Amino acid sequence: MKILRLRLVCTLAALLVLPVLPVSAQNSDYPNRPIQLVIPYSAGGGNDITARVMSSVFADYLGQPLIIKLRPGSGGIIGLSEVARSKPDGYTLAWPGPHPIVISAFNKVPLDFLKDLIPVAQMIDWQWWLVVKADSPYNTLAEFISYAKAHPGELVVSNSGNLAIGHLPALELEQLAGVEFTHLPFDGGGPANLSVISGDATAVHAVTAAVATQIPKNYKALAITGKSRHPSHPDVPTYLEQGYPIYTGVSVGLVAPAGTPPEIVARLEEGMKKISEDKTFKKLMSKMGDKAVYLNSADYRNVLEGVEKSSKTIAKSLRESGVLK
Repeated sequence: MKILRLRLVCTLAALLVLPVLPVSAQNSDYPNRPIQLVIPYSAGGGNDITARVMSSVFADYLGQPLIIKLRPGSGGIIGLSEVARSKPDGYTLAWPGPHPIVISAFNKVPLDFLKDLIPVAQMIDWQWWLVVKADSPYNTLAEFISYAKAHPGELVVSNSGNLAIGHLPALELEQLAGVEFTHLPFDGGGPANLSVISGDATAVHAVTAAVATQIPKNYKALAITGKSRHPSHPDVPTYLEQGYPIYTGVSVGLVAPAGTPPEIVARLEEGMKKISEDKTFKKLMSKMGDKAVYLNSADYRNVLEGVEKSSKTIAKSLRESGVLK
């Protein structure tokens, strides 16, 4: 019995003097298993498409495959809330646009994007395209607005979620042009875009990756947001050129749960920068009429903070004008 006790004491003593590795050392081999990427929107939308392009070269720079999981609902809130609650170890990430930030400017939601998540790196900065079906009778924004003025509520404009960021350009256009649309929300850009082709909606504001290569086969573009025309379709005028200062865009990138160790965030940030410079990635993006617009973690956060500020301003303006109650 004494021998057994002695052995136990010695074992415990040995355990007490074992070196405790710092967190940075524990994370030095990150990643050592596949990483799950949550797309908080429906299949076929711009986020889903570009995430799959990015995932095709992810392992080349991070050493592990990226497993994509679709988790749509509530303009991205459901999927991002799930990621925010996950273990902050770098193995559950998300690929959102700033939709939830916009939604929170209008309604109380169970997610504080900039507190519950860490912006890792921006990879894309899209413009919104106002598109109608290829055989639509509307060839210009002026024709579209003229009909809307004469027939209030008759034109149906779909969006990627009620009061999500894809809804804002239509709300702004209503306010600036003095017209009234019927708004048709969906859980994501994919089904919203298809609603125009099916005839359920007259028009939609869609991101570059989702529609640029489908013009003029399936869609006709009447306007784009931002300050300049898109190089893939220089014939499509901006809203600004046509008298409507609508600038709303979509900054898309990688985010991680709050509390993720800085060294893991830095490893991901470094990998995303290399991916943005990868020839295959750039070629695939170009085929979609798009390109990477990389920003590091700090700059990406600044962009999202700007979205938060402008969204609150727009929400206040729409409430004061009576567009929103």
